[in-house]
Amino acid sequence: MTLRTAVSTVFRQQQAIDRISPSLENLATRTEAALLQLEGARYGLSLSEYQNHLSAIAQEASEVHELLGAHLAYAEGQQRLDRLMRSFEKES
Repeated sequence: MTLRTAVSTVFRQQQAIDRISPSLENLATRTEAALLQLEGARYGLSLSEYQNHLSAIAQEASEVHELLGAHLAYAEGQQRLDRLMRSFEKES
């Protein structure tokens, strides 16, 4: 792996982290809110808000899953391209 490839890989990894972090933070916030709502439900409060939190958590988790999948697919494609480029350079 060349220095350029290594720097590019680290940069792409940081981009993926930066893009996914807000979704993970939202997921944590929603989960905490749902748990607090569930705790309140033990004392006779409505469960409808809890169910709303669960729906939002499921949606956010799905988005995180999709983002991770896209970044992993991109990284795999980039690795394949790097291997092909090295192979091409050796043949030249």
